[in-house]
Amino acid sequence: MRTLLHNTSRSDPSNQAAEKDRGVVLAFDMGGSHVAAMARQIGNVFTGNRVSLPLDETGSEDYLFDRIEEVSRMAFAAVSPRAVLKGIAFAVPGPFDYANGISLLQHKLSSWYGVNVRKQLALRFGIDEMNILFLNDTDAFLLGELEQASASRAIGITLGTGIGAAFAINDRTVPAMKVLPNNCDLYALPWKGGIVEDFVSTRGIMKLHLDRGGRYCSVKEIAAQFSVDSIATDTMLAFGHELGSVIASYLLPFAPDIIILGGSIARSPETFMPAAISELHGHTNLLRISTHFEKAALLGSLADWLRQAKSASLGISQMHARRSSRKSHIDNEPWND
Repeated sequence: MRTLLHNTSRSDPSNQAAEKDRGVVLAFDMGGSHVAAMARQIGNVFTGNRVSLPLDETGSEDYLFDRIEEVSRMAFAAVSPRAVLKGIAFAVPGPFDYANGISLLQHKLSSWYGVNVRKQLALRFGIDEMNILFLNDTDAFLLGELEQASASRAIGITLGTGIGAAFAINDRTVPAMKVLPNNCDLYALPWKGGIVEDFVSTRGIMKLHLDRGGRYCSVKEIAAQFSVDSIATDTMLAFGHELGSVIASYLLPFAPDIIILGGSIARSPETFMPAAISELHGHTNLLRISTHFEKAALLGSLADWLRQAKSASLGISQMHARRSSRKSHIDNEPWND
């Protein structure tokens, strides 16, 4: 695969040495329609810009890994083209064996089903498998938001095609299935003869709109008509009440200090937030809108990787880029210099 980077530091050996000493961690956020990346130098509070590429979720195993490599070069160049890659933090939806790095996904990214993603990333990037960590994308979203929010007990909710929920105590995530009833995630909990995701999701909003006589259109279009179309107004208010009722029933028992809403639907908070808050039994200051949105999962993945490294669970002092035993087709990439 050809190199996409333009190295600007080759002429200054002292700069190259300084950059290499610092090292870089790459974060990825991979969904069904995109793969995004961001890089951070170890010891530096600043990150590079988020970069993203569209993704065909039906693509082959090699295609998915090739897209990861392509977006990683873009992210790497934005921070330090000559620094050495020390680790990878990877946010991905479930089902996924996060501890072992094995994909269990079948409804999207199905070509990865049963694949040891950790091993393949280690081979392609030439680093040790132990320096590659995986995190649920909703957990990563919440950790990213908590970089700028102070709360001993927090919940993150992503509202989009579906609904996801993450829980944290003192900035450490807690498995949703240990918090919620029936040993399952929020989206699958029973609600009005179906499950929560039937009602609090893109399809839930679209059904509300159709049931009220509205035309078939996107949630973005419905939200845009909120202040000028009575059907759109009623639709989004009904959605807000539904969301608030779900929160009151299933999430308030966790006693959160804050609940942070992200995802595409949360970009129009004026259309549903007042209705949702009205269902929260006086908890008027509980709901907040995401600060980082699409960057949150990347920031959370980076924060989690760096925290584990600092606590020595990754042995950061021993982190040295390891070349693959086979001849890699990216041996000349900047992270291997």
